[in-house]
Amino acid sequence: MIIATSIMLPGITAEVLPGITAEKTAKPQVPGVYQFELGDFTITALSDGTVPLDLHPILTNTNQAEIDRLLHHSFLENPVEASINVFLIDTGDNQVLVDTGSGELFGELGGKLPMSLQAAGYTADEIDIVLITHISTFCPMSFRKFCGTASFSRLRLLRVL
Repeated sequence: MIIATSIMLPGITAEVLPGITAEKTAKPQVPGVYQFELGDFTITALSDGTVPLDLHPILTNTNQAEIDRLLHHSFLENPVEASINVFLIDTGDNQVLVDTGSGELFGELGGKLPMSLQAAGYTADEIDIVLITHISTFCPMSFRKFCGTASFSRLRLLRVL
């Protein structure tokens, strides 16, 4: 684990810790948001909520007892809490939103993307591109909820199947 601080240590240079420079200031982490740099891009993981996920009908070639045993070994139990995440890629020129979350499909458990986006310091009107990585029953609903009253003057929608 690397912990970055604002203290400059003598002898610690960019060669020792590549990617960490004195010119860059890390943004504080807030609930529902995790940001990191990848080259010139800033990647932001945005929480849309969490849902309980029953693994018994999903995992195959095993049995419920084995699933429960392995979960117990990892200090978990069925159902597990599964995260609904969306990613924002800030290229410097464009803000690319990867997927749009679950909308109202899971009631109060999901649909937290607008709050997470705001907590990360972005607005829906700043999104240039929405990249849909898959189609499911909740994609149109979540996109409508995400859109709300935003004008999206710069928005382009891309769909990848």
